[in-house]
Amino acid sequence: MPAIIVPKRETRVSTPGYVPFIDALQAAYDLHEIEPDGVRWASIDAKLVDMGFPPSVEIEVAKDHPSLAVALYPMVDGKSVTGSDVYHAPMLLRDVQRWGFVREGLGEYSLTGWTGVPEEKEMFQQTRSLTEIIEKLQLAKDIPETTSVVEAVALLPIAPNGEFLTEFAPNVRFGSFGNHSHYRVAVITQDKLSAYVALTEGSRRDIKDMDENQKMYNWKAEFVPDLSDFQKLLLPDSSGHMVLIATPYEKPRPKFDLGDYGFRSRDTLGGDVMRGGPTLSYYGGPTKGMSVGDVSIGRGSEAGSGRLHEGPLESSLTGNPVIYHLRFFGVKPDQARALNGQMLGTLGSSLSNYEHR
Repeated sequence: MPAIIVPKRETRVSTPGYVPFIDALQAAYDLHEIEPDGVRWASIDAKLVDMGFPPSVEIEVAKDHPSLAVALYPMVDGKSVTGSDVYHAPMLLRDVQRWGFVREGLGEYSLTGWTGVPEEKEMFQQTRSLTEIIEKLQLAKDIPETTSVVEAVALLPIAPNGEFLTEFAPNVRFGSFGNHSHYRVAVITQDKLSAYVALTEGSRRDIKDMDENQKMYNWKAEFVPDLSDFQKLLLPDSSGHMVLIATPYEKPRPKFDLGDYGFRSRDTLGGDVMRGGPTLSYYGGPTKGMSVGDVSIGRGSEAGSGRLHEGPLESSLTGNPVIYHLRFFGVKPDQARALNGQMLGTLGSSLSNYEHR
């Protein structure tokens, strides 16, 4: 893949955090010089870079499906570092499977509660699996066995010395002509399900966090800098994972749908947790000096207010459902540590290591 030069706006170089952000993002894009094992880099729109715009990085399943990018919103003291420019995180695509093939694996992804509700209502009475959530959301009829399941890793640039906060939002995107563009997106962050379903309204849509008062927020990456041993990635942990379930609906609607999904069960918590993994060694291939850390996904800066739609939505025969399973990692320049292709492949394999029902 050709080298990508992240454009720098001279009018913004005096903005606090701007130059460190551009430098950290450039270091992340420089990882494209490494050929990863078992995964591949998501495509970059080089024409935009040639015209002086930020690189566009997105994962496209097929022309008649929505695609996905991860928009970056670096912040200093609650203010945007990049202004109107929106940069995208580099992504590694591991696989595109079918729901019928992965349901016995990803379908057992474990959830323990809600986001977007008062604190006293956050926890489920018992742990639920992703398959159960899909059934409770009454989405099973809209997710056939052939539904595409996209598994990808997003690399979020982290400030070397805390010069900016890394905030972000997945962005559901549509082609220019002929694509069905009205989707509802159920959001699972780590082990919690959002009480609100985002509606795309026929346009590119950032998927934000939303609280019980319908205030919207960016997501924030809280860097965990202790990944000195890549074998830790093989332990089951839902930190840094996100699942987006996008299904087409028939007519344009307001941004959010609120539903009572009826989790009333009082039986006890159950389910086994998978443990362990093979021993790994790393060798050979080009390397880049970077420090990699797991991230915990938290709530970032306020980003507007949502509007609620109460009532049914008609499923659409136009358009195709997609499930996105993402894992986020923080990366920052580090001359003392080096990544190679096998290590990047391990980031992709870590998608399989999450808490199971």
